[in-house]
Amino acid sequence: MELKEFIKTVLVEVSQGVGEAQKEVTGNTIVNPSFIKDGYINHSSGKREITNISFKIGVSINDSTAGKSALGVITGLFQAGVGTENKQSNTSITNIEFSVPIALPTNDKLTKKGISISSI
Repeated sequence: MELKEFIKTVLVEVSQGVGEAQKEVTGNTIVNPSFIKDGYINHSSGKREITNISFKIGVSINDSTAGKSALGVITGLFQAGVGTENKQSNTSITNIEFSVPIALPTNDKLTKKGISISSI
């Protein structure tokens, strides 16, 4: 797999994952919010703190003489197998690190009861 194909595949997969997460979250959670300033966003419910969720993922790339490349996430355990297929392959492993900002859900029950953070 060429470097540009690898980079493109990783960026597309990460972007699609963030997009799917944005569609699935409920309540007042915001995945990858716009207009982050100093670790906060301004929201209709007030100033919201942003948490960065960091990922460090092991990725294996398997190039074979059959002309096929495969990109896979390493989940922790390697399994070795014996096969009789007559082809050569080259597997390389690399780490990808990235983070996704998220405004986690809040519980405004205290605010609705008139209790402020400074009084707790």
